Parts: sequence; C-alpha cells; structure tokens
Amino acid sequence: MVQLKDAVSRARAYLTDFFSMNSVKELQLEGVELSEDEKYWLVTFSYFGPEELSDAEPSFGKPFYKTYKSVKIKASDGSLVGLKNGLLSTGVL
Repeated sequence: MVQLKDAVSRARAYLTDFFSMNSVKELQLEGVELSEDEKYWLVTFSYFGPEELSDAEPSFGKPFYKTYKSVKIKASDGSLVGLKNGLLSTGVL
C-alpha cells in the first residue's frame, strides 16, 4: 500500500505534469484522506490563480482566485484514478 507521504508526492507530480503547473509558486496541500474502503487516497491542493494568471502574486486591492485541485490515487499502487478542479473561493485583498 502507498503511504501518505508518497501519495502526496505522486499527487503533486501528477498535477504539475498534467496541468503544466510548474510555474505555480505556492501549490499548497489542503487535505489528504484515505477513502473509507481504503482503496484510494484523495489529495487536495490549492493555489492562487486563475490558471492563466498563476504566475501573478495576489496583491492588496486586486481580486484573487483560490483554485482547488483534487487528485484521486489508488492506494494499492499509487496510480492516477482521477483529477478534479474547481474555483471555490474569490475575494479582494
């Protein structure tokens, strides 16, 4: 079974590779969960964006978007099962 640290590492690698997110400076780990049946790791990251503006740092008085991406990984071998993304929070700094 893939351990927690390895699941997070693989999830980060899948995200940065699949979405070409190498330029995102602050990809933050938001949560990790093992499914009740212990078959999948569900790993969620966030970053400030939107994706086309991911190089931009949020600054005071400007709108920001915090984007979340979730990765589902097989706990047995660490293979990718699915990716999910969504814009879940916005605001002005």
